[in-house]
Amino acid sequence: MPRVWSGICPLPRARLLFGIAKARRRVDDRITGRVTDTQFIAIREGCSDRAGRANLNLAFLSPTIVKAARVGTFPPVRVSPGL
Repeated sequence: MPRVWSGICPLPRARLLFGIAKARRRVDDRITGRVTDTQFIAIREGCSDRAGRANLNLAFLSPTIVKAARVGTFPPVRVSPGL
């Protein structure tokens, strides 16, 4: 029988919030012209260009999802016992 899980552990939540903040900063840098290319972001952060672009979509998450991550509550999710 599937169990219902409605919370998020502190470490994954912190990583998610850090990723959102980093993605928002990257997008802001591009919009304001502080950097002209994602390659500059990759060089600054010591990662590949692909890694620099990989999580940009986190900057556009719904405010409801971001708030749920910050508070530590998400809507209940059904988890298969085999996972």
